Amino acid sequence: MNEKKQKNSNTTYDHVLKYTGIFGGVQVLKILVNVCRNKLASVILGPVGLGLNAINLSISELVNSFSNFGLSFSSVRNISELFEKGDNEATSRYVRVIRTWSFLAALLGALLCCTLPIWLPAAFSLISWVSFELFGVVPDNEIVTHVQQHGLDAVMLSLMVFSLPIEASECSILKGIRQLKCLSVIEVLAALATLVCTIPFYYMLGYRGIVLALILSTWSVALIHLYFSTKFYKWRISPFNKDVLREGIGLIRLGVPYMLSGIVGAISAFVVLGFLGSAGEIGLYKAGYGLMVTYAGMVFVAVEADYFPRLSAANADYQRSNVIINQQIDVCVLLMTPLLILLSLFMPRIIHLLYAHDFIAIAPMSVCSVYYMFFKAVTLPVAYLPLAKGRSMTYLSMEFIYDVVYAVFIYWGYRLGNEYLDFVFDDMPCGGLVGMGIGLSAAGLFDLLLICGTYSATYGFRFKARTLALITFEFICLSSTVPFCLIGGMKWFKYGFGILALCLSCYLAFRFLSKYSQFASRFRRKE
Repeated sequence: MNEKKQKNSNTTYDHVLKYTGIFGGVQVLKILVNVCRNKLASVILGPVGLGLNAINLSISELVNSFSNFGLSFSSVRNISELFEKGDNEATSRYVRVIRTWSFLAALLGALLCCTLPIWLPAAFSLISWVSFELFGVVPDNEIVTHVQQHGLDAVMLSLMVFSLPIEASECSILKGIRQLKCLSVIEVLAALATLVCTIPFYYMLGYRGIVLALILSTWSVALIHLYFSTKFYKWRISPFNKDVLREGIGLIRLGVPYMLSGIVGAISAFVVLGFLGSAGEIGLYKAGYGLMVTYAGMVFVAVEADYFPRLSAANADYQRSNVIINQQIDVCVLLMTPLLILLSLFMPRIIHLLYAHDFIAIAPMSVCSVYYMFFKAVTLPVAYLPLAKGRSMTYLSMEFIYDVVYAVFIYWGYRLGNEYLDFVFDDMPCGGLVGMGIGLSAAGLFDLLLICGTYSATYGFRFKARTLALITFEFICLSSTVPFCLIGGMKWFKYGFGILALCLSCYLAFRFLSKYSQFASRFRRKE
């Protein structure tokens, strides 16, 4: 019995590693392309240009969050269940329902974006009032000023917003029918298309080319998704068919909480940008945030693509769900920690590689925010539990609480950092940015305690002793590196402790994966 249990465990770890490896390898190629794009964009546009780009992205994400109906997430579970049953006719019909509603969502988003200069000032006034009541501060209105001064750009963003629900629905279809290798190819092609569609416009038009680049890049990504998904199911929609529309009501009902959580998240991000005020500060913050979340986050790509469908299939079995969650946490933590240690040790050099010299001030902020990604490696597999069980209101409640706390922590980190942290890096003052990095990590810890505590009481989730031991050991390895990366003049301690911690973390990962999977034997065969 024990041998059978051990064999099943090994198979599961091998499965997690297989798809994490597929997507992780693809992410390396994607990152190489993004390195070129970020470097060229930062040199051509500078912090102010990237800040304007971030403002336009935030506006489009806010509008999309109000109109996407949560289709991209709610559809995966149902498609996955139909696909597992082998009912191709029912799956094909359901795909048509998804595409029909995503097309309607795209039209609604484009319409909202066209009227942006009318309703955004009123919406931002409401956000300012709420933030004043909560935080005692009114966000800067530079975002609203940007929209009012560039009304045509805001209207043009409707073309970008139209493509977002279509891209998301095609991606969800491919996830539901388990075309993970196909998705990995799309990731690389999308990165290449974004590079080709953005840099020429930045170079020729400067700030004026930002919106055009965003429109072309998002449409190219959407078309790439359509090209691959239509190989499995031809693109058909029935926007005037009552039966198709009625069948999608349940899909919308399931997705609305996810949509509401997206709205709260988008508003929270808006408030944070409002605190920063200037486009230059926004550009620096987004660069620092993206450095950790985008590059370190490649470990999480397989979580949504492969892990969520597996967890959904086991949602009725509490014991099996716990096993799946703990195994996913093990792999995420073991892969994430060495990557975070490497990023911390060589952060200034990485920034010089990825961005222009003007962005070097984000180095301390990025180091301070590594704990955010570490905590996320533990939290993310657990956070999918209510969605896998169809308890979307629970998920919405957790997201709402986190988004509010995230905005509070980021704001207070920025404010206290500017007031009390006289932090200078490479002759550039960056106390506020460092405070934001600390606030981001504090928000990650809060989310970890909130999610795990709530789902332990609600769904009976439990950490295995082995998983807790792994988390503790890897946290110690990371913590023995971060402080020395922030203190100047301690290079011997920084690299001495950092390299030792990196070796220990890699050794633990290798030993663990060798014991509980076929990782080592496959590695030796390749040698």
